[in-house]
Amino acid sequence: MPVTTVYFISETAPVNTHASSVVFYRHLKKLSEDGYRVVWITDNNSYQAAKGNVEQWESIVLPNRQWHLPPYRGKGLAQLYRFNYYYRNYLKQHIQKDNAILITHISGQFLAPFSAFVHRRTNLPLVSFFHDDILELNFHKNAKTLIQNTQKVLEASSIVLTVSKAFENNWPQYASKFRILYPVPHPHKVSGKPKTASKAITVGYSGAIYDETLPYFKQVLQNLKGADFKLVIIGDRKKTDFLSDLFPESLTCIDLFDTPAEASQFLVDNCDAMLIPYPGTIAEMPWIATCYPSKFIQYCQLNLPTMIIAPTSSAIGEWCITNQWGLYSDSYESNSLHKLLNNISSQTIITQMANLNAGEFKPERIFQELDDILQSILKQHN
Repeated sequence: MPVTTVYFISETAPVNTHASSVVFYRHLKKLSEDGYRVVWITDNNSYQAAKGNVEQWESIVLPNRQWHLPPYRGKGLAQLYRFNYYYRNYLKQHIQKDNAILITHISGQFLAPFSAFVHRRTNLPLVSFFHDDILELNFHKNAKTLIQNTQKVLEASSIVLTVSKAFENNWPQYASKFRILYPVPHPHKVSGKPKTASKAITVGYSGAIYDETLPYFKQVLQNLKGADFKLVIIGDRKKTDFLSDLFPESLTCIDLFDTPAEASQFLVDNCDAMLIPYPGTIAEMPWIATCYPSKFIQYCQLNLPTMIIAPTSSAIGEWCITNQWGLYSDSYESNSLHKLLNNISSQTIITQMANLNAGEFKPERIFQELDDILQSILKQHN
């Protein structure tokens, strides 16, 4: 049976770090282990930024600058000229037309629309991952070009893998192509060390620190003051250290770990539960309308109960309500926070996590779903 080639066209480097990069690293690594040939097509700036971590991948690196290339504006003849140049000089002689498939990450307006261009030139099927709605992430910018480039990718895609139903509200004309595939967590559970005896419940947070969430971390610390509670924030300490000064007895801030595995081990060793705090309104962080936090899936894999505080109209808020997640609230009021804290060890939560880990959050199931999708598309195409 001929080897199936996956061409991953994206600025997102498939490396074992954080956010989208680690999700694609896990998927592409598994596809490679299962016999797929994986080729990462990216630009030189993205490749150089990830150098030292991406040498395992066969790569085609596109130049960002050539004397004859006009500045990239994401539209018009300048975009078409650049895409034609890339295809003629870097892809045409290398890309195979049989038993091959394109994958892209809808993020920005450079290589995602280039993947749509390659699809039109080769007729190879395109699968797109749409994890964060680009219009919500760039809500402060002129949306016209963003919309046009996103539409090019959605039009060209055979299937679009999203993380929530909310994407259908923003792009209803493409809803028939959308399918939910949750971000794959670290597939190996880490072993926890016995925790030292302590009355205090230690709650952790790990990941990006958004300015919009800082007032809500402060509310958590203020409204749980006096409780047997400690918070550990793993993230950018330049943003969080001021909170440590305000709450020295209940907050510890540490820097991000180099790899997700290290962070996971720390959390299991030191935390009783986790926290995902979103702002009180969608307007403060528009992307939470569609975004589904991959950290929640990872925390469940680590058997760490997760308190989620988010608007009811956010994607994760709607999921919590629909699935009756026992540690959800849309309020930062003291009574609500204490109720969440008191429920972290409930049998209901333990059972819910076990069911999720054996079902839609199971890494093997997510890997298999993607493989099934790719094979189904290839079968129809060939």
